[in-house]
Amino acid sequence: MNLEILLWAAVPVAAILCVLLWIAAMKRAKKHNAAFQANLAAAKAEEALRKRYKTLDKKTAAADPPEQAILGVGAHIQMKLEAAPHMTEAFEELTEFAKQIYALSYLIETGSVGNFFRIYAKPLTSYAQQAVEVYTDSVYAAAFRSFYAMYDSDDEAQSLLPAEEQAAARAAEENPPDWSFAKEDLLARWEELSCVEFS
Repeated sequence: MNLEILLWAAVPVAAILCVLLWIAAMKRAKKHNAAFQANLAAAKAEEALRKRYKTLDKKTAAADPPEQAILGVGAHIQMKLEAAPHMTEAFEELTEFAKQIYALSYLIETGSVGNFFRIYAKPLTSYAQQAVEVYTDSVYAAAFRSFYAMYDSDDEAQSLLPAEEQAAARAAEENPPDWSFAKEDLLARWEELSCVEFS
């Protein structure tokens, strides 16, 4: 009799556990689907950008907002590099300005200074450093320099403590750059980009 009561008591408990597990599974599936949709949207946006900038056109860049223009030119350069027989050699053939804009496009794409340095290394970080020094305000540039020093593989003595890294990241996030000047310079120096052909 006691066993029968225990079995009948276990049925509602098991049903409740099944419902809780189902709810948890649905939450995970919803979160996974949201991440998948975000990745799909990002891939579609990148594909559209590549199509828009397949041919390097100054009018297209002039019509786009600053970040979009820089991303588009970076995408064009990336397509040219991918088509080259030797990507590294092709990168070295780029003008210094083209290398800076290319690196800047990766910085903008990653969305944060910390992520940029966690993902990329030299020479991309070096050229991004040069561009940041020219096109951003002193607060953002100082935060960028802090990350550059921390992630610079040639300088083992320099590193940031976690609190300093967080402070630098916060400073960069609180002072996002306005890339308008970079776009103006991009348009003014257009010939340094459009004449790039790889042998």
